[in-house]
Amino acid sequence: MNNREWLHLSENTTGPRYFVNESGEIIQFFGMARAQCCAQSCEDGPYGGAAGVARHFKNLGCNVIRLAVDITDLSKEKGIADEILLRGGYNEAGINRFIDEKVDPDLQAIMNEGMYVILDLHEYPPQGADEVAYAREHYIPIWRELAKRYKDEPRIAVFELWNEPYPADIALVQKDDAAWVKSIREYFIDAVEDLRRIDQKHVIMVSDYNAGWGMAWDTCWKDYRHLVDPVYRNTCYSIHLCNIQLENEAPHYADWLVRRAEECNACFVFGEIETEPGIATTVGMENLVKLLRESADTHHFAAVLWRPHDDTSNYVPVWTDFAREYTAR
Repeated sequence: MNNREWLHLSENTTGPRYFVNESGEIIQFFGMARAQCCAQSCEDGPYGGAAGVARHFKNLGCNVIRLAVDITDLSKEKGIADEILLRGGYNEAGINRFIDEKVDPDLQAIMNEGMYVILDLHEYPPQGADEVAYAREHYIPIWRELAKRYKDEPRIAVFELWNEPYPADIALVQKDDAAWVKSIREYFIDAVEDLRRIDQKHVIMVSDYNAGWGMAWDTCWKDYRHLVDPVYRNTCYSIHLCNIQLENEAPHYADWLVRRAEECNACFVFGEIETEPGIATTVGMENLVKLLRESADTHHFAAVLWRPHDDTSNYVPVWTDFAREYTAR
């Protein structure tokens, strides 16, 4: 193992935090997703699977792949089965068969291409269920087994515990329901504590109660950030972006991100920047590049685009030269 590969968050107690390696060198991420849920429809053909995605976007200047692991669930879409239940259930044996068959092949393919990985449990709780209770019962056991398997793997940059947590009743988001906010915060605090019994080295990423969108971080974490990972202080926060933040509200939102990182000694990871046709624009991508370029010497934000599609709809002409510059700094 090359210890220089291990990443952790900078240890400064004031100002923004960011990724550094064991030699203290700053690592700036710009990357792409490997979305297992839509691999057959838009990745395996044009890119040739996980290795092809990693190879292609590495050539375009990226240095990290967010591996969005697909579990699926019977309640999401009729006829689609829960992948872990098919392999034996939410127990050690069933989860490890799932890792063997579904996670590890893609993970190894990406790492073999020389890319870092954000390992993302990319799943939504069943509609109508008690979302946090479901996450505690299903997601934490998965992460225990993932942590046991990969606790000594330095090329995994981040464990992302839960993609886009949100309540099935959207009204709860709209009114900042205190009970929902508290429950999702407590879930992440407990999940991080559970994982730290197994893995003390990896950076762990948590979200807020509104799926990482908007400015919900303030309500969920601003006054409570000392409660998550208090011993190891190696936890970052997921922020998702699309044209609402990158175009319609760009100056206000960019200012908020920069100031919050500074004021709260926080590391924000832009873990999902939408490049979906219709919810991203050239102007929005230009504003993203502007934000990253202007904060490159101080904040060192990590940014990951959401799923490949093709180079036209990923706005490659806007970001690729910048990505090469950003990741090489």
